[in-house]
Amino acid sequence: MGKKSDKQEQTQDVWGSRRGLSLGALKRGFIDHLRYTQGRIPRIATLNDKYMALAYTVKDRLLHRWIQSGETYLKGDHRAVSYLSAEFLLGPQLANNLINLGIYDEVREAFEASGGDWNALLEHEPEPGLGNGGLGRLAACFLDSLATLQIPSIGYGIRYEFGIFRQSILGGEQIETTDKWLYLGNPWKSFLRLIIDFWKRFERSTWAVSRLTGWQSCTRNYSKSTCSATFTNSFRKSSATKPTA
Repeated sequence: MGKKSDKQEQTQDVWGSRRGLSLGALKRGFIDHLRYTQGRIPRIATLNDKYMALAYTVKDRLLHRWIQSGETYLKGDHRAVSYLSAEFLLGPQLANNLINLGIYDEVREAFEASGGDWNALLEHEPEPGLGNGGLGRLAACFLDSLATLQIPSIGYGIRYEFGIFRQSILGGEQIETTDKWLYLGNPWKSFLRLIIDFWKRFERSTWAVSRLTGWQSCTRNYSKSTCSATFTNSFRKSSATKPTA
């Protein structure tokens, strides 16, 4: 066989840094995100920069498997469980996702070998306190159980701007402050396109319903010809602001 072209090697290198689980692929992914997502070089990177770069590296691997699962389920007649909850207490996600991928020990050893403080990195991660307690943790456990049983499922919740609260002890007393868990960014955020597409459909539906309701109200008091002329002129004026795809 002939030698691979530079383009083929570059393509394989990119895919490897995105989805490979070898130590070399993980290191390339980490450096790529540190440079091109965080805009930092290792020499001046902060603890948050390193956390974000590693989290994005892990997320790439999760997304690769998520896409593969989605494509598999779309090929056949499958059903999925949609779990809707106002609360989700997922807990810290970096270590959990590393364990699920089976690469926790390797990543920890590599990070410590490079001079990093692994425990400080894990403690730096803000925990999304999206709920008040038991029900939020129960919802998270349901999703873990569904994943363990390999049941197609997805959880829908509310991305609160602030968590439940941040607690500290001063002088023997509990002090509660605002939990600004999104302050330094959130590498695990959901796919905004899905949310945006949903709201676009919702807006179009709302616009259509409002037009229908107005038409029904008009025809109760006026003839259809009068209402038709009124709504035609109204449509021309409002078409510029009508929701679009």
